[in-house]
Amino acid sequence: FLGKIVIKIINHLFNVKFIFISKKIAMNLKIKNYQVFIPNINLNFWKVYKINKNKNFTMTCIGNLNKVKNYIQLINFLKKINFKFTLNIVGQKLLTQINYFNKLKNQVDLFNKNHHSKIILHGKKNKLEIKKILNNTSIFILPSITEGLSISLLEAMSMKRICLVSEDSNSSKIINKNNGFIFELNDESFLKKINKIKKLNKKQIIKIGRLARKKVEKLIKNYNYLLIDKV
Repeated sequence: FLGKIVIKIINHLFNVKFIFISKKIAMNLKIKNYQVFIPNINLNFWKVYKINKNKNFTMTCIGNLNKVKNYIQLINFLKKINFKFTLNIVGQKLLTQINYFNKLKNQVDLFNKNHHSKIILHGKKNKLEIKKILNNTSIFILPSITEGLSISLLEAMSMKRICLVSEDSNSSKIINKNNGFIFELNDESFLKKINKIKKLNKKQIIKIGRLARKKVEKLIKNYNYLLIDKV
């Protein structure tokens, strides 16, 4: 609350440009002179390098293991799926969130014990390892409670993956009905979108993936990005 007041005062008194992680935040604060934070990823690196021959339905989440990423709620949603799948969770545990990690690890172990499907905690991976995982991914999922523009989402979109993001995430602003899927943070909405994705034919998957990469290319081209991603 105090931060918002300070920003408004500075905006009123001085001619400065503010940097925001989403256009929505700037609009809510009624800031006119602002720039949106758009990461610049290496599009030549983040692309599919072989045809995915993995017949297993594979989902992937990427991000540090903290409460905001909302992985435990995601696992509760996944318990209601009626087909076999694998979920990859890529990201390092944080010392400041060790209790959350222990709860997550417990939920993963219980799930793997009681279901035919499988959840894998991969830990921290380098970019080449992440690329290999995404290359064999059917869906990239961003279940976050809140988030700025996710670099991992841009990387997955660049690799023409089907992306499913939570409505509460700021990243949902770059996903539309043509280049991905958005779900509300409840099991009914999540299952509806997952089942819809599962029924996509090859032609539909290729089209959505192509439009996803095209969206990232357009973002990087049209904005003055502020982060250089070196691969």
